[in-house]
Amino acid sequence: MSHRHDKLSNGTAYLGTRGYRKARLITKEDFAELLDDAPNITYDDVMLCDAVHSAIRKDDGKPIFIVTEVSVKLRVDEVTRTNRRAAALSSFIGKECVGLAAGAFIDPAAVGVARENGVQVIVPQEWAEQAA
Repeated sequence: MSHRHDKLSNGTAYLGTRGYRKARLITKEDFAELLDDAPNITYDDVMLCDAVHSAIRKDDGKPIFIVTEVSVKLRVDEVTRTNRRAAALSSFIGKECVGLAAGAFIDPAAVGVARENGVQVIVPQEWAEQAA
């Protein structure tokens, strides 16, 4: 089983440890329906994300969408792409969206970009502590 498949298939469990409850994976079909009226550029870019979850933030009870990108090694490009897709989705649907990048490793430069843009990161524990 690939790292990408593991992260995607266990997404709701990972989100439960990241401050969310009632996380639900949105199928590509439902996601396409949500984006039915999106401009082509937004639609094409956002539809290429690895996963989208709807959830409730534990700290304030607000609904939120989590746009996820999964890569073995998270580089600045992956983090930037995650942030761009979350912002595009938020702009289109008018709801809060956050980016989440998941991987086995993270490039040190990507840690700073994630912090600057509010992109959450899931990586093995030793990196998660540094990225948090």
